Amino acid sequence: MALAGNKYRTIFGDPDSYDFQVGTGVTLYQGALVCANATGYAVPGALTASYKFLGLAHDPDGQIANAGADGAVRCQVEFEAFAWLTNSSLNPVVIGDVGGRCYIEDDEKVRTFVGGGVNVVVGCVLDVDATKGVLVYLAQPMLLDGTISGNLSVAGSSSLVGIATFTARDVHSAGLQIAAGQGIDFAGAADITLAAGAFDLTITMGDAAGAQKVSFLDSALIEVARIDSDGNVQCDGTLDVTGIATFTAMDTHLAGLSVAAGQGVDFLGAADITVAAGAFDLTIQMGDNAGAQKVSFADSDAAEVAKIDSNGNLTAVAGTFTGLATLSGGAKVPYLAFASGGVPTQAEMVTAFGAGSDGQIGVYADSTPGVAYVCAFSTALGGWWHLAMTAVGA
Repeated sequence: MALAGNKYRTIFGDPDSYDFQVGTGVTLYQGALVCANATGYAVPGALTASYKFLGLAHDPDGQIANAGADGAVRCQVEFEAFAWLTNSSLNPVVIGDVGGRCYIEDDEKVRTFVGGGVNVVVGCVLDVDATKGVLVYLAQPMLLDGTISGNLSVAGSSSLVGIATFTARDVHSAGLQIAAGQGIDFAGAADITLAAGAFDLTITMGDAAGAQKVSFLDSALIEVARIDSDGNVQCDGTLDVTGIATFTAMDTHLAGLSVAAGQGVDFLGAADITVAAGAFDLTIQMGDNAGAQKVSFADSDAAEVAKIDSNGNLTAVAGTFTGLATLSGGAKVPYLAFASGGVPTQAEMVTAFGAGSDGQIGVYADSTPGVAYVCAFSTALGGWWHLAMTAVGA
């Protein structure tokens, strides 16, 4: 239970050293860099991910050898001290590392940081000399563990050269809390990676009304894209969707795609606009209902070749109707052009007008200028028949 009053405790040992239990079968030479292995016993320093640096072997008995079980003997290890250590020949510590950390290569040598490698911290680099090696401040071992079990509060810049492990997943406990106006700066290419499994990456906004956003900036700190807390996505450039973008709602703005005035959607290859199977319509809504605005069809030279205005009028610069056009509601078509060549045969009329149904009328042009045949479809007569030849006059 917690103390309810004063309690006398015996203070023992040198605050800069401790007699650590030595692992079985281990020999620690005087001056060796010592680590704790995965089970907590003192062993010679090495490139092993599970090792944690303890200090420098400095036992009064000199060399310590443990021929017994784990912990059968102890070795005095110095820390919180200055020591000249041998520099690595493969990844040497350089003068530019002064003020930064150095790392274990083996129980004698230290090296500079190696990306993607095993980096067990030894201490802070104070000096580098071609003859003496590297002068290192051997920091207390409990300060060198890469695990952060509580809140990390940093007033300036925090440089994490390895992997920082957070042991809890609470909103604040073992989380990374960044003060207002501050951020995380990546020195190079950066990935945010989720462990394999059924995990989502969640970015929680401070409101639920679209007032706050996740913002993307260019190198000049100009915003180029944003996702607000209503889920709206806005891009100042080109939105490149290489897969299939699925919107789960059909509100005018929510989960919709809003394109700024003068901008559009460019497809890099063949494109389909597909409506899911079921009783769904594809609606293109115009901005007015007086025929002033239109859906325009342009060729590769951006020249308009056809249009449908907001009154429903269809205008084609040069078009061919290959199927059967059904007109309703008093709509008019300027002309219908079909293949010419004299009096049409039954086969030619079927090709021109399709299968047909009772009461449908068609016009078939003769090769003679200004002459056309009026055709009608009759089930009783067995198909299309030309009724009369009509001379077209001014």
